Amino acid sequence: MTAGTHTNSFSEVRQLYETIDQTWATLLANLKSSSLPDETVVLWMGVFGRTPRINAQRGRDHFPRVTPAIIRGGGFAAGATIGKANRTGTQIDGDGYKGAGLVRHDLYGIGHQPDPRFHTSFGSRTPATNNGSVITELA
Repeated sequence: MTAGTHTNSFSEVRQLYETIDQTWATLLANLKSSSLPDETVVLWMGVFGRTPRINAQRGRDHFPRVTPAIIRGGGFAAGATIGKANRTGTQIDGDGYKGAGLVRHDLYGIGHQPDPRFHTSFGSRTPATNNGSVITELA
């Protein structure tokens, strides 16, 4: 297990990729062989991206302005790239998307109500997607 990518990012990321690449490929192959890709959404993302600049410890710090995500299945078109950062990777270029919209779109894509509400442990009725907007470019 790695210590994270705050230090020695290049070797840490290499080790992380060695772990996730085969797992990701196997998961998608299993879904495909069982005819489940259209009714299963696989979403791979974190809560933030990483800075485009290397820090003094040869690592990359938290960077919430640009957060990458990979989505597969649910009937979404394969191979599409939606949204982009500017040339230096420091800001969103054009329209940005929010995590709530991505989750709402995922629910919509597999035929669920796009904004179901749940009761929290303290009794509040809360929308699952915080009223995010469906991302039409993914359809």
